[in-house]
Amino acid sequence: MKFMPPSFGNLAMSGNNFVLSGGNGVPLGNYYVIGSTNLALPATNWTRIATNQFDATGSFTFTNVLNPNSLQWFYRLQLP
Repeated sequence: MKFMPPSFGNLAMSGNNFVLSGGNGVPLGNYYVIGSTNLALPATNWTRIATNQFDATGSFTFTNVLNPNSLQWFYRLQLP
């Protein structure tokens, strides 16, 4: 069986909120959302934005309020 890592599936805007969702996580396992304005930085230098839990099917949804002063923001999923 081939392991598929968790990944983003849908990206949407809802007012000033950026909503990310996806799947392939470990059911009820934890994950972190990390972010940075600089894609070239090593992941260790990115900011942890949230600690959340996958649902019973391994799916997730994360909502982040966008900062209007930030021109760009990059997101990654990180497993503990």
